[in-house]
Amino acid sequence: MPHSTKSENELRESLRDIWVDGLESPAVLPRTSSDVQDVISSAIKHDWKILIVGKGRAFSTNYVIGPKGLTLINLKINRVSRPDPSDMVIECESGVLVSDLISIVSNNGFRLNGWEESWGGTVGGYLCGERGCDLGSSLIGVDMVDGRGNQVRFGGRNRKDVAGFNVAQTILGSQGRLGWIERFFIKLSPGSSGTSGYTPSRIRTTKAAPERILSHLCSAFDPHALFQRNLT
Repeated sequence: MPHSTKSENELRESLRDIWVDGLESPAVLPRTSSDVQDVISSAIKHDWKILIVGKGRAFSTNYVIGPKGLTLINLKINRVSRPDPSDMVIECESGVLVSDLISIVSNNGFRLNGWEESWGGTVGGYLCGERGCDLGSSLIGVDMVDGRGNQVRFGGRNRKDVAGFNVAQTILGSQGRLGWIERFFIKLSPGSSGTSGYTPSRIRTTKAAPERILSHLCSAFDPHALFQRNLT
């Protein structure tokens, strides 16, 4: 394990309640959105970068975290609401495993259109990674913490909650560059099957937000350039 620097020791002390010892690089395991706000505040103060990870399913094989990079392990923020038949929406925190979400949805008589049942990672990694680009019809809102440490909501349980430019949709395929996602509002379809089937070879008709739009959004939501991309 690399020798700890003064900067790392100061960061560790400020985040000691959620610090993870024994890993090759500095890491924290937050349990609440307040913990994440503390991480962001400390990263700004000590001039560190943040890399958000779930189970690492969306990472390229040659990814290496950079110097003064703090890994935020997003596995403890993992609650799911009961699907509501009145609006066919489920609220899901970003650390929930995709397989668990699909099981809960199926057991309540609904399905998720276009989701890949075999995906082994988290909902956050799935929607913010490449596969999320196909799921524009599923995502209707997000709760997130931006690069200033502010909690914000875009969209919500109803389509009418979205007015003008739909920021929530830009989260799809954004690779963790816009902020930390606490909760997704996901639209369900009726049916007893957990998913409607995922076909990896199909032509993609939805794309991630263009780079110029993401760049503008990153400047607005992450002015300190805290959040590292989780793909090389």
